[in-house]
Amino acid sequence: MIKTSVIIPVYNTKEYLEECIESVLAQTQKETEIIIIDDGSCDGSLEIIDDYVRKYPFICKLQQNHLFQGTARNRGLEIAKGEYVYFMDSDDAITPNLFRRCYDLCESEGLDYVTFDAHGFRYDESDTELVIPDDIFDRTVLGIEDRIYTGSEFWTDFYNKHGILYLCWLHYIKREYLLKNDLFFEERTYFEDNDWILRLYMNAGRIRYIPEELHLHRWRRNSNMLGGFTLDLLRGCFRMHDVLLRLYRESNDEQKRIMISDVLRLNICRFDRLREVDPELGYREEIERFCSHLNELMTDGQADNSTYYVSFAAFERILHGTEDWDRDEVLEAIAETAKTSFRNRHEFLMQDRRVGIYGTGRVSAAMIRLIQRYVPDETAELFFIHSTEPTGSEFMGYKVWNIADIAEADPDLIIIGSIYYRDSILKQLERYMPEGSKTVIADIPREIKFLQDNYEDFKR
Repeated sequence: MIKTSVIIPVYNTKEYLEECIESVLAQTQKETEIIIIDDGSCDGSLEIIDDYVRKYPFICKLQQNHLFQGTARNRGLEIAKGEYVYFMDSDDAITPNLFRRCYDLCESEGLDYVTFDAHGFRYDESDTELVIPDDIFDRTVLGIEDRIYTGSEFWTDFYNKHGILYLCWLHYIKREYLLKNDLFFEERTYFEDNDWILRLYMNAGRIRYIPEELHLHRWRRNSNMLGGFTLDLLRGCFRMHDVLLRLYRESNDEQKRIMISDVLRLNICRFDRLREVDPELGYREEIERFCSHLNELMTDGQADNSTYYVSFAAFERILHGTEDWDRDEVLEAIAETAKTSFRNRHEFLMQDRRVGIYGTGRVSAAMIRLIQRYVPDETAELFFIHSTEPTGSEFMGYKVWNIADIAEADPDLIIIGSIYYRDSILKQLERYMPEGSKTVIADIPREIKFLQDNYEDFKR
């Protein structure tokens, strides 16, 4: 019986590969198979793999052209026979008791998977100039309880505390759970861990955290996490945006939508790294193609609010990341597209109408900031409505009307600016609106909060 299938993609890691494989061979759990997928290495890694395959019958080798880690992991998962699966990077190592520790806990408590911590170290300890992050793999300080969580519960409690790490090698997973939930990776792209981790947590019913450093992660200068923002990484961001947006649109579960929004925002924030690059090395062309695609999504007659506002946030972030570039016709066109798109989406702002926004919270404030930025010449008369503030007070430079005076305010349109108190607001409007009123009631889209969260990220 094979208890654990270890899946190891390899691409030009000859210098570290033996240490990686030896750490697997040193596991105290011996009912293990090792599946190594060579991803088109050209540095001698393949010869090392062949040596191990000849020595150990439980080591299997697959080969492919350079199609990235996600493709390699998928090929390994397709042939894996173990009860549990562990995805490992070929330049890392693991502690001897990882498999036994995780297997025993999963079996005794019927878990979908366990997650644990890692120890990070420099590939060359003498290279003190290599600046590595603080020990981001240590989650023992987050207050994670010694109990079983659902995946969404763990995410909700610890995502904003940096308790979710987008790293498949911090998880030991039941193979049946992976297959049942179609947990394969995006292929031929970077950031393939991002939507995979999200789906791993969205569907999990029983998980636990082990507060131990069971994995050993090697920080390298040319790794994706520490290296420069290459064109391939930018393309990976663009690809991941579409993948996550599709998940968002397909989900009707509010909790899952919040989880997907977290990852969408993380991905969009990466566009800030455009500040690091030389725009003349192909970046402008890639951005132009992606923004044309976003524009098609936003102007599609079938585009729902999630498509529109999340795509608009990506526009905003790209403009933010390129604000120090020389502004050529490409970037100016992107900025103009964002402005035109927002104006077209909110045509009421350019009409001679009285528009009241009910609520003075963060979401309403985000809406006003966007209006001030993109439609500063609005002809509609905007004001706020509030249940306790007196008529005549101000919010963000606009007059506030108390709900009791709504008949006197005589609005043509009222936009409900509170996501969570919508029902009580409707009851108040029903109480105070004049009988037979032709005022139109509408909602600020929930996705406006997504834009607000992006603005908060700008400040950081």
